[in-house]
Amino acid sequence: MRFQLTADQRELKEGVRGLLERRFPREALRAAVDAPGRLDRELWRALGAAGFFALTLPEAAGGV
Repeated sequence: MRFQLTADQRELKEGVRGLLERRFPREALRAAVDAPGRLDRELWRALGAAGFFALTLPEAAGGV
C-alpha cells in the first residue's frame, strides 16, 4: 500500500496552500480563529473559481 501523495495530489496540495497563503496572511488567520463562524464569502468565491468544489464530481459531470 502506498502512503505517498501522487503527483496530482501534490499539485493540488501546493495550489490550495498557495491560494490560502495569499488569502490568509497571519493577521487574517488570527482574525478567523478569533471570530469563528464568520463567513468569508470572498474566500469561498476564490475556492470556487479555483475549481476546488469540482474535486468531488466525476469528470463526466464537469469535475476533476
